[in-house]
Amino acid sequence: MSNLPQPVISMIDGPARGIGNEFLAACDMIFASKNARFSNFKATLGLHPGAGGVAWMPLHIGRASAMEFVFSGNDIDPKTAEEYGYVNKAFDTPEGLYDYVEKLAERIALFPLGGLSSIKRTVTDTIQPRPEQIAIEGAEWDRLVA
Repeated sequence: MSNLPQPVISMIDGPARGIGNEFLAACDMIFASKNARFSNFKATLGLHPGAGGVAWMPLHIGRASAMEFVFSGNDIDPKTAEEYGYVNKAFDTPEGLYDYVEKLAERIALFPLGGLSSIKRTVTDTIQPRPEQIAIEGAEWDRLVA
């Protein structure tokens, strides 16, 4: 998703764990309701996240918080995720979440895709994990599952 030309906005109104959480880590923006929970529990199973969860997480929340998040396997609530910088904004109600994101998406949709794509590519190229980092995660997942 980080390589798509259009912005990718995620709304979370429930749990996002494991691969669901790793999916989010590659999105451009993440918004959550009070019902959201985020977790990457793979360390609790002796596994390594295999879809970029470890490579993306320090870019969102910093090294130390990423270590705590991935090593503990604990859920984090949306307010903590917002404080960490993992979600753009946490909402007290699902209605607030949907209303805000719908208006944001409608506004962004008014702008020419060429400009949006250029901005996204520049920001992403500045911070995204290298492709080989993602490949290493997949290889570690395969090795540990075997």
